[in-house]
Amino acid sequence: MGEGGIGKKRKQGILKKKRYRLIPLFLWIKVIMKLFYDTIETVHLQRISAMNLKIHKTKNHNIAELVSDTVEISTVQDALDVMANADYLGARSIIVHEKNLNPDFFDLKTRFAGDILQKFVNYQVRLAVIGDFSKYTSKSLKDFIRESNRTGRILFLTSVDEAILRLDA
Repeated sequence: MGEGGIGKKRKQGILKKKRYRLIPLFLWIKVIMKLFYDTIETVHLQRISAMNLKIHKTKNHNIAELVSDTVEISTVQDALDVMANADYLGARSIIVHEKNLNPDFFDLKTRFAGDILQKFVNYQVRLAVIGDFSKYTSKSLKDFIRESNRTGRILFLTSVDEAILRLDA
């Protein structure tokens, strides 16, 4: 190859040295994090928009009511999402209808109710469950409902108006 080799071709402009522009690592990290957080934010916003929380402004408190015709709380994480969204809207009391809860909530053997209600107690959020509870025949569930209503932190009531009055006290 001698004098007619790659060096001569490079000088003549036939072969150009490829230059790769190196992007600093911190910029790559910034781009990746932006994509990641935008995705999470989008999912979070979709979840909030899917969850209909109606705010009742009372003299003393804001009370959030979960308004939906479907089961919205089927896991403990769903309950935490409702609490977080209500807190974001300025409400520390929540009204949930019986139809919005997984039916396992009313079967105390599953421990589903205990897991969810423990979260409400831990985070100091008051809860009112609205529905007709006379259809449940379990003595332990009836005792649980009576005891919960007596203490007042978790309430099982028959109307939204009654729940607003009790949660506002």
